[in-house]
This record gives sequence, structure tokens and C-alpha cells, in this order.
Amino acid sequence: MRLSGLIRTTCPPDQLMALLSDPTVLAAMMPSGTELSQTGPDTYAFVVRKSLGPVTLTMPGTLTLIAVGDGHDRKLVAHARHKIGGKADLELVLTATVLGTTTMLDYQCWLTATGLAHRMLGENAERV
Repeated sequence: MRLSGLIRTTCPPDQLMALLSDPTVLAAMMPSGTELSQTGPDTYAFVVRKSLGPVTLTMPGTLTLIAVGDGHDRKLVAHARHKIGGKADLELVLTATVLGTTTMLDYQCWLTATGLAHRMLGENAERV
């Protein structure tokens, strides 16, 4: 699955990227039922719990925020694995551009999943 878009904000890019490094903000952006804990300066551990009918999938994973180049651009990489549930991999590239007092945040996201994780993401995508 591929998602892309553009967000316009008056938040300066350095403050915007600082917010993305805040565990509280990252946790608020993740699906409900997700637990997030910081394990290093730009690394996090998470657990996602999703239900599909009577089945609840609990997938542990890691998330890393990587600076790209010298500017404010970032890449967020997440990996989650479960022996039965499959796997989910996410790569989110954020590119910040400033035009006057407006920060343009372009995002490109790639999400792949297998097994039960794929099925659950597919069920959720149909409801959007």
C-alpha cells in the first residue's frame, strides 16, 4: 500500500521535526491499542494490538526516526513481526520545504504486510 500527500502548516520545520521525535506525539499518531516506549535517542519499541472478530493480534515492533541529508527531512522506518500473525513494514519519508511563513510537509509512505497482519490491514482499509 502506498500513501502520499502534502500538509501545510505555519509551524517552523525545526519545531515540526522536534514534535515527531516526541514519544507522546508519536504514540498519538499510532493506531489505538498501541504501546510505545523510547529505547534510544531516535529509536522506539512498540506493541500493536488489533482485533478481527474473535482473534486479537499482538505484534511487537521497532520504530526508527532517521535524519535525511542536512535539512529537516526525516525517514521513519517501522518493522513488526509475529510468528503466526505475519509481518508489517512501514517506511515514511517526510520532506519539509519552507515558503515564506508556511512549512510544506510532503509525505510518501509505503506499507507492506503478510499473513494475518495483511488481512487485518485490508479489513481496516475497506472501512476507511
